[in-house]
Amino acid sequence: ASYRLGETSEKQYWTALGDFYYAGRTRDDITSAREGISWDPMRSYRAPSLETTDIPVDFFSPSAETAKDFGLSVEYSEYSPEESLLAYNRLNQTYSLICDVNPAAGQLIREFVKVIVPHKVRHGSGSTSQTSVPGRVVFRGIEQASHEWLASAMVHESIHQLLYVLEWMGSFVINDVDNKSRDVRVKSLWTGRDLPVHSFFHACFVWYGLSNFWLSPRATELFDPTKAKSELAKCLAGFEGMNPVDSLGSYSGLIRYDALGVAATLQGNLQEQSRRAAA
Repeated sequence: ASYRLGETSEKQYWTALGDFYYAGRTRDDITSAREGISWDPMRSYRAPSLETTDIPVDFFSPSAETAKDFGLSVEYSEYSPEESLLAYNRLNQTYSLICDVNPAAGQLIREFVKVIVPHKVRHGSGSTSQTSVPGRVVFRGIEQASHEWLASAMVHESIHQLLYVLEWMGSFVINDVDNKSRDVRVKSLWTGRDLPVHSFFHACFVWYGLSNFWLSPRATELFDPTKAKSELAKCLAGFEGMNPVDSLGSYSGLIRYDALGVAATLQGNLQEQSRRAAA
């Protein structure tokens, strides 16, 4: 799949992942990103990839524009070439730290994230992915986020991508005849937000994976210790006091039996790993 630009520019194309733009010229230098990441429609362009991976970082393609979530109360801005380079370098620095702390987390990102879309916003930071676009991860506010927040976001979204792939074999939430699951909301034990059943069930695995990442012994060595411990505390909060799947109550029947059985073991696994880490 590819994007065609303009009614008369029939030979100008973006690839679907936004990793390459062909300007339609036979002799054409590819834009360099030595001093800043920029795009010129008159020159072919290759998007930078996350270092040591094949994951493109898409700043400019039509896909990056349509990935903006205008349902959020945020104001999007345009990156300057220097700001794009800053965001790109920040992604690389954080990814390198992730790999050093937990190589399995780095492998998860490499295998299941297919494109990263950065968006510049005036305030705050956030991350998004969608079941309908598996492999695409959107980050907002990279340039103003801490390495600890960004590490959590990268691992968080990569776990979602793995779960999306697993669900190609069958959704975790059963499509009930009356579509009751669409209207059910369950309060997140981690953020306090009211989530659809599907989102809550994903959250159980996402926060479990994040807990394991921040429990890694090197997390407090390579990241800021105070911030790393804060990230771990947020992850563990939803597993303390009760098993997260118990929050589903009578709605547990909406979840595939095999998936529910696995989710029910997560709290016990974390308690054992927490004891080992404290020993």
